[in-house]
Amino acid sequence: MTKRFKTHLFTFLLIGICASCSVAKNHLNSTTLTSKDANAQSLYENPITQDSLIKLLDSVAWNETIHQFEGGVPTGPPAKFKFVFTNYSDHPIKVAKVDAACSCTATDYSKDLIEPGKSGWIEAAYKTENTFGYFKKYVDVFFEGTTNKHRLYLTGSVDPYKNK
Repeated sequence: MTKRFKTHLFTFLLIGICASCSVAKNHLNSTTLTSKDANAQSLYENPITQDSLIKLLDSVAWNETIHQFEGGVPTGPPAKFKFVFTNYSDHPIKVAKVDAACSCTATDYSKDLIEPGKSGWIEAAYKTENTFGYFKKYVDVFFEGTTNKHRLYLTGSVDPYKNK
């Protein structure tokens, strides 16, 4: 990539991020958002406010958001990867749900509250049985108190001749 292209790409991404933050902030009302989950007592004690919710969206850091299976994966066993996130907000957070793009992708995730400074995980598994060729699948991660999502990708190639 040329330097000019990178500069334009960075500018475009920065404008997109600023616009999405502005839209998210405008859609929030001034009431305090809390969890309705009985196991989330910590959220009741430290409610997520409008200002802290905006910070929360930028306070989840991922080990990676796109995982490439280098060298291909064999047909048969699922191609699994565990995405790890860290809570850099001032409040405990909890994964509300994880939606897979299609039925060929299974998910699992941390069910407990993730305290500030602690980490949680999302596991995605692409079902490779009876498939071959390139794949790019995603899962959407939602945290309690927000409708915004974090999208995580699995990409690679299923090689039917690998490990035979």
